[in-house]
Amino acid sequence: MHLLKPVKTIKIVLLATLLTGSVAQAKDFSILRAEEAVRSFAGSRPVAAPAGQQIEVGFSPKQGAEELVLKVINSSTKSLRVAAYSFTSAPVVSALLAAHKRGVEVAVIVDYRNNFVEGCGDRGACKGKHAVGTLVNAGIPVRVIDKYAIFHHKFVLSDSKHMELGSFNYSASAATRNAENAIAIWNNPDVVATYAAKWNTYWSEARQPPLDY
Repeated sequence: MHLLKPVKTIKIVLLATLLTGSVAQAKDFSILRAEEAVRSFAGSRPVAAPAGQQIEVGFSPKQGAEELVLKVINSSTKSLRVAAYSFTSAPVVSALLAAHKRGVEVAVIVDYRNNFVEGCGDRGACKGKHAVGTLVNAGIPVRVIDKYAIFHHKFVLSDSKHMELGSFNYSASAATRNAENAIAIWNNPDVVATYAAKWNTYWSEARQPPLDY
């Protein structure tokens, strides 16, 4: 059996030796640089779990994933922020409409191509476009985004402290045919705030949906 040598690490230590004058100091130098690199990585940061946090999980087909999505939406009392790749689920649309009617501030971002281009053949199915139109006609702000190759997010933020996320698309196929997962995080404002900041960025990058009705 041949063991692979950590070539990159050796090179770093050798370079550091030249800079610091000793192997011992070089190792400390290398560790310091590695720690600085980790700290400077902007895409991740640890977030402490508050004492009151609770987590629920669900799966599909028909193993609680869709119910968990609806539970987060239906429990909201102040605000809902949704990010969706596929947006064709009648139960999710109905739950958002109901939330809007009870005074919850709802806003939705969806992937443009998946909901307005793909699946819109000769028959003009466009289930995603119809779902978006239903929300817009009810007075719910919706924007579409096509800045990225795929806007593949699926998450719901509720009342600035609860959220649902996972692989579960907001579609009938995700609920009844696909193998998917959904996670609900309750009472974690820090995590939700991190997602909300990103959602706000996407909102600024998105545009009004091209509806003809």
